[in-house]
Amino acid sequence: IFYTQVEKTPNATAIIFEEKELTYRELNSLSNKLAHCLKDEYSIVSGDLIGIKLDRSEWAVISILGVLKLGATYVPIDPEYTSSREENILNDSKVKMVITETNYMFDFSEYEGTLFSIDIEFESDQYIDAIVDVSLSRKDLAYVIYTSGSTGKPKGVMITHGSLMNYLTWGKNTYLDENQLSNNNFGLYTSLSFDLTVTSLFIPLIS
Repeated sequence: IFYTQVEKTPNATAIIFEEKELTYRELNSLSNKLAHCLKDEYSIVSGDLIGIKLDRSEWAVISILGVLKLGATYVPIDPEYTSSREENILNDSKVKMVITETNYMFDFSEYEGTLFSIDIEFESDQYIDAIVDVSLSRKDLAYVIYTSGSTGKPKGVMITHGSLMNYLTWGKNTYLDENQLSNNNFGLYTSLSFDLTVTSLFIPLIS
């Protein structure tokens, strides 16, 4: 459904962060290229779990879309988490890679997987702008989000593409008026690790 919106409004603004703006075409292109980067350079394939520890910026959205386009599963890690909570998520989920940024590279001294600092390591011009050929079903995982752990050890809740699609379709029909473009803009204020953030993250992008 994101591709459908790209085809419908390629030159419309998809993201604004500080002084930077990306159109739907540009966002689609960058996330396609990131998917190829992860596939070609790091052998990420459909079904792999990928941690994402990023501040809320254009890189967070590009990373999530790139992971999903590859058929992989993203695991959000809030930069505000304590080191013990972060370590628990990394150990429990066994993510194959963590996409992060330079500010957080030294937070992973105990992590033995691959670290990818997207703000300095992703050279988008080196990769093709094309959809990665993957086959997905509604039962495949889109993301794994961890509970607060207030009643015990935090647990990873597995959300499938089917569940995500069902929610986004409902949310778009419920929250947006297709005849009023002014209410289709959302601010991204909450943590990527908060489940309802998918509302303000994805619904504008498919609208």
